[in-house]
Amino acid sequence: MYDFNLACVIDDDSIARLMSEIMIFNYKIAKKTVTFENGKAALDYFKLFKDKPDMLPEFILLDINMPVLNGWKFIERFARLAPDLSRKVVIYLVSASLDPQDHHRASALEMISGFIIKPVNKTALEQVVRAAMIDKNITYFGK
Repeated sequence: MYDFNLACVIDDDSIARLMSEIMIFNYKIAKKTVTFENGKAALDYFKLFKDKPDMLPEFILLDINMPVLNGWKFIERFARLAPDLSRKVVIYLVSASLDPQDHHRASALEMISGFIIKPVNKTALEQVVRAAMIDKNITYFGK
């Protein structure tokens, strides 16, 4: 049985997007995954489906460094949109960055539940699941 109905991966790296999507499916974390190659495309999706909770993901894996609209700008705009969404969404930043400034900036943002260093792995995904389930008031015992 899947933990969630819908996950979201926002990353300009097509291989990272695909690998995250495969792991989310194979580890039965979410039935479906929507993917976007930049923050603008994802924001457009959220605006379009803001009143449809079944079309909104329970969590987002968000890359920081992307063209068009990077992860930081996405968070700024998503924060303005979030109160209008029909579902609360847990956001985890995903990056290859080891820059302490990125980690500090992420931890200072209330909207960010955590920071995952690429590549995404099963342990990191379990951390995301726990945070999303806590948000939904569900106890997670792991698989």
